[in-house]
Amino acid sequence: MIRLIGTLVLTIIYLGLSGCHSRDPLALVLRDTQTGENQGFSPVPVPTVTGPITGGVRNRPNGVTADDPESFGYVAKEYFIEGTATAQNGTVSPYKTRMLVLKPIDAEDYRGTVVMEWLNVTSQQEAWPVWNTTHEHLVREGFAYIAVSVQKAGVDGSPLALKTLDPVRYGELNHPGDDFSFDIWSQAAKAILIGLNLPDEIGQPDPLEGFSSRVLISAGHSQSASRIISYINSFHASAQVFDGFLPLGYQMPDVRADLSPVLGVYGEWAAANEPPQQDGDYLIVWEVAGAAHGSYWNVSYGIAAGQRNRLGPGSGNHFDREESGQYGEKRGGPCPQNFFPDRYAWNSAIHHLENWILLGLRPPSSSRIERDVSSLTLLRDNSGNVLGGLRLPPLEVPVATYTGNRCELLGDTVAFDQVTLGKKYSSHDVYISNMNEAIEKSVGNGYLLRADAEDLIRRAISSSIGKSL
Repeated sequence: MIRLIGTLVLTIIYLGLSGCHSRDPLALVLRDTQTGENQGFSPVPVPTVTGPITGGVRNRPNGVTADDPESFGYVAKEYFIEGTATAQNGTVSPYKTRMLVLKPIDAEDYRGTVVMEWLNVTSQQEAWPVWNTTHEHLVREGFAYIAVSVQKAGVDGSPLALKTLDPVRYGELNHPGDDFSFDIWSQAAKAILIGLNLPDEIGQPDPLEGFSSRVLISAGHSQSASRIISYINSFHASAQVFDGFLPLGYQMPDVRADLSPVLGVYGEWAAANEPPQQDGDYLIVWEVAGAAHGSYWNVSYGIAAGQRNRLGPGSGNHFDREESGQYGEKRGGPCPQNFFPDRYAWNSAIHHLENWILLGLRPPSSSRIERDVSSLTLLRDNSGNVLGGLRLPPLEVPVATYTGNRCELLGDTVAFDQVTLGKKYSSHDVYISNMNEAIEKSVGNGYLLRADAEDLIRRAISSSIGKSL
């Protein structure tokens, strides 16, 4: 798959890639996004990389996929990274953690961009909501994906940590604490960026095994997004190892908008917790109407991936894409079952962020969800759906009420009854016509990718909406 190419390219040039050399054979030459001028060298140290890792009690990594990567043309390999990390107060400490690399088997299918996920440890074990939600898009378009164990709870700080789950495989891991996580995050990125030189210069493996182009997107959801926001504000200016940022599912009250492209996406829970931040030079914020903090798709995929983790490769895919991917057209449900397909907005966000980085094409902006200024109460229409925000077709042509800030963080979906549906859509053809119109508008606005539009209209056509009972 041919990677995107443009004239306004944010280039991170590695030693040896373009025949250029510097006094430091492992330093990244940084170039300004807009002018291309040399901005000096990243001070982030290069960690020691070992792997691919094998062995352990289960002889496999604690992984992220609900089915075997080979089934969708990818390979998964685990690496350990280690070095000395520095906390913000200047304290230094040794660390050793892991990264799990998912990349296309065939180099021709790799598009040149890496999505790195700061794994979420809110539940005191590692979760991967970015992969859960966007894996169809990432695989379809040939992205590389790297999950990094950045926080102590995921490594050795809880009964569900890697070191506890498999003391044989992960017994050597050591995390000095979350104050060091930001520098560990930078060093993980540095290992990927400089990877083309690692085998030749210092004799350690390259986690991307020679794949040539390496645009890095820093992504995380919820608590991980909050830490990425802190990273943007306090660490990115000096580290300069990421090309763009995708904080998901977390309110953004005060994010630096003067450094590198940031596209923040969240739903109703975050919108009800903070006043909205306005867009800036390098900041776009999407508030997705109808979206919960954790969609049914996201949660269901995570459960299926956990099943495969326990049962091992070849155990079968336990993720039902039809059931998990519905948008309320089949059934509603009590708490916690928010079926709203926020994955479409996340996929589009990745697409636009990459274009912003590579081509200088600014993503489309969106209105904010409407709320009461003093109480932050979200304002809703007669159907119970919020007003304003980024509105995907299922909210413009609704078949249910979607609430994203009820039922803890998981929201709910209440399907319209047959009388309500009959008043809105006198026939299935009318419903499909309305949905097609909304889909084309959303694609035109840049909120919905064409491949996801095809998925959505397929689901609408197969629904019973507007059909006689």
